[in-house]
Amino acid sequence: DGHAAYLVVTLGAEGAMLCSRFGVTSSSTKTSTTTDNDDTIEFRYRPARVMEMEDVKNCTGAGDTLVGAFAKALLDGKDNYRALEIGMEAAIESLKCGDRAIPTTLR
Repeated sequence: DGHAAYLVVTLGAEGAMLCSRFGVTSSSTKTSTTTDNDDTIEFRYRPARVMEMEDVKNCTGAGDTLVGAFAKALLDGKDNYRALEIGMEAAIESLKCGDRAIPTTLR
């Protein structure tokens, strides 16, 4: 088995970048794509979904919402790129919510 670490960099209206680091603890799973220390590093870019500026009500908490939904999606077994998509959609819902940082529709 191994471990994984993630870094999400939000780019505002430009989208987000996901850096994933996967480590292996067994030499039997080592592939040619790993580095010398048995870690594989992957970078993925996800463009933002276009939304109208008048739909943006509140920016507070959008990044926290993205990361929370991303982590939940990973725990639910989604792959890292799908988890990023879910996180970004949750952040968009947060941006549309004028009366609180996190919309009550998120589960």
